[in-house]
Amino acid sequence: MKKFRNIPAIVTLLVGFIMSIIMIISKYELVEFLWTLVVVMVLFYIASLILCVILNRIFADKDESIEESKKSENDDLKDDKEELSDNKESDAEK
Repeated sequence: MKKFRNIPAIVTLLVGFIMSIIMIISKYELVEFLWTLVVVMVLFYIASLILCVILNRIFADKDESIEESKKSENDDLKDDKEELSDNKESDAEK
């Protein structure tokens, strides 16, 4: 399950946009502007990938625990139904 697959792209583009505005206002030279922008965007892309993996693991664990609890509830309901049907059969025999 990849709920957070768009986070790296969004973070990288947002940081690139903000850095571009800051560097245009600061009047960076073109070569320095481009290298700084590339380095910052790569670093934030890597950081957001790590964040994405962590979030996916956290929410996958929560989803698994929810599924397990639902399965146990369903098993309990099945057991209750079986007991009711056994009780009805025994009552019918009497």
